[in-house]
Amino acid sequence: MGYLPGESDSKILPYVQSNLEIAKKLGIPSEFMTMMPLGYILGMTFERSAIICEEFEIMTIPELRAVVSRMGIGSSLMLCGDPEQDTRNSCGIEPFINAVQHLDCVGIQYFTAVDCMRHPAIVPMMAALRGL
Repeated sequence: MGYLPGESDSKILPYVQSNLEIAKKLGIPSEFMTMMPLGYILGMTFERSAIICEEFEIMTIPELRAVVSRMGIGSSLMLCGDPEQDTRNSCGIEPFINAVQHLDCVGIQYFTAVDCMRHPAIVPMMAALRGL
């Protein structure tokens, strides 16, 4: 992102705008949140934090290792993604889930069409597009 003009916050804003809107609806003050690109977390440790990693489905196994290894004491990690939306063919989400799903420290929540909170037309359209 270094080639984009502006400071770090303005460079990442288009990518995190939806997350900021959700946090606002939930009443979470923005000063309690830090959002950063994956490349900026190297060398960091997040203690007493809720780490939310969006677009988990486009991450590679090395990127997933980088995120998981940032967890410090008192932290929780939430990886959010949909394997059907892997636009980069990164192939990281399914092997990762298969590797960790049996661990006592891991919980996995699967959502179905019933959980869709967007336009009702999305469910039948996504079903029709499966396999293309």
